[in-house]
Amino acid sequence: MFLLFATSGLALLPASGSAQDDAPRTTVISPEALAELLRQEGGDNPLRVIASPDGQFGVFILSSEPRPAPEGAVTGGSHSAVGEIYHVVNGTGVFVTGGVLENPSEVESGSARYTRAGPGENGTIRDAQLVEYAPGSIFIVPPGVPHNATWEVRSRTDFLIYRFDPDNTLPLH
Repeated sequence: MFLLFATSGLALLPASGSAQDDAPRTTVISPEALAELLRQEGGDNPLRVIASPDGQFGVFILSSEPRPAPEGAVTGGSHSAVGEIYHVVNGTGVFVTGGVLENPSEVESGSARYTRAGPGENGTIRDAQLVEYAPGSIFIVPPGVPHNATWEVRSRTDFLIYRFDPDNTLPLH
């Protein structure tokens, strides 16, 4: 499987037949690069983040070992400007989405979460949906929607996350 990232815009060829230097380009991610990140022990790690005229686009791997749902209130976060698409590569569990963040706290600008997903808030989520996932499940999470992808992890889970950052807050990788 190859992942293909095409930046927006039309690349025109000048009379000489070579592409313009400043034209958007396609980034190809090899199966080997993807497999290497899938062997990681956990975390939310960038595979690639590229710039385009419309903002930055990134592919990340979020991996988690099995763990039960926490006791008590449902918690999670939201991103102010970054939209995400979560694709379950393998694993099963429960994804929390929707609802309202109560007593939110801002994500610190120097934190790992900020550099992975941009500015946002964390907190308790009231009226959240708990959605079971399995390989092939896809979650489209617009900016501002509270969520927690790893609320309950029943078997080792790897998500491919596609992030869309119109404000260019994610570091290029």
